[in-house]
Amino acid sequence: MNQLTCQQVMPHMESYHRGDAGQELTVLVDDHLARCTACRRRLAHLKQVSVMLSAWRPLRAPVALKIEIAEAVGGEVGRRARQVYIARRRRRKKPPRRRRRTELTPIQRVASWLVIAALLFLGAAIIYRIIETRYFSSPDKSTPPKVKTPADQAPDPHR
Repeated sequence: MNQLTCQQVMPHMESYHRGDAGQELTVLVDDHLARCTACRRRLAHLKQVSVMLSAWRPLRAPVALKIEIAEAVGGEVGRRARQVYIARRRRRKKPPRRRRRTELTPIQRVASWLVIAALLFLGAAIIYRIIETRYFSSPDKSTPPKVKTPADQAPDPHR
């Protein structure tokens, strides 16, 4: 059986992928793909590109661009095109789309309220800590606060 090289297979890869290759060529390409990992990768890449291109939808040209092109082509053609495109544009005026609001499930509502409450609590704790350190701490940070022990406390004489 005649075996193909990578250089011989490459020109036929696209027709093989589309299924347009003849039966004999298909058998030869199948045989080569069974032996060659590089060509298998190229075929897989070709398949990915084909899928992406099949999902692509062309964009419509803006009306102003169409009018500009028609005017550049010729005077009467441009005037007629402008009339047609502007008339279509006036007819197609649609109200702006309103965004649909999705309803939350009860669990999602509770979770969102819990997140809000936790954030509020965290914010309050941070503010409390800032106020405490700014207004209620000793101005001299080098000396730690003195801890009173029972030996330091004198008995109260009025008792």
